[in-house]
Amino acid sequence: KTLVIPELLAGQGAAIKPIEVAIKAQEKVDRRVGGFFMGVRLAPDAGYILEEVRQQSFVKGGGIQVRLGSKDLEVPAATPAEAPAHCEICFFQLNPDACKQDLKRLLGYVRAQCEERDEQVLGSVMFTCGGRARRFFGEECGDAERFREVFPSAPMLGFWAGGEIGPRALAEAAPGEATRTGDAQIQGFTAVFGVFRAPRPSRRTLLATLDEGQVPAEVGSLLARLSQDAKERGNAAFREADARNAVSHY
Repeated sequence: KTLVIPELLAGQGAAIKPIEVAIKAQEKVDRRVGGFFMGVRLAPDAGYILEEVRQQSFVKGGGIQVRLGSKDLEVPAATPAEAPAHCEICFFQLNPDACKQDLKRLLGYVRAQCEERDEQVLGSVMFTCGGRARRFFGEECGDAERFREVFPSAPMLGFWAGGEIGPRALAEAAPGEATRTGDAQIQGFTAVFGVFRAPRPSRRTLLATLDEGQVPAEVGSLLARLSQDAKERGNAAFREADARNAVSHY
């Protein structure tokens, strides 16, 4: 679906053409950093749907068109009088520091959710845009490094992509958007993670299960014999002054 926005209302209520706002915004951005985007927010608690602003984005009369993508989204009406009261427009620019902070914030939410549910992260797969490399971040694998900072012991594999498939990317999204699924589409300059989570294993030790009488007597007897044999080998090694071999048996 495509939304055509004929005009915008400034904070004071004055009407202004989107093309005028875009020109003023582009005069202030650092073109060395990255692209220029317009974001549309359809509800107060929703993130901004991003649309890269190009020459073909504008229509006759100075209006701007935005591809909303999903048929499930509630599209504002064509006339300002019928538009939702909370529909907002904001302009964005790609910025490496902001991208790092945003990714770490969302991954932090996933970690907090795992801790709350007593889950562990088994690993992750990552698909990240080739544009999010050293030239943009100033480091070789910026997205992978953010994951390592949040999940230092979890393995991860991934590759560079020229278009990534995942849920629609949203700017200033609520933390809960980190685990959003569905409405997959191909996008650019995004990092998509598939995080594998599972309940943590029981913390009960073998000795605890022995004490609770939950191990068959035959198994308990076998373990006891093995333990005694290892102890005897260790004692013999100590008597022969072979400390390294003795330690391996205890």
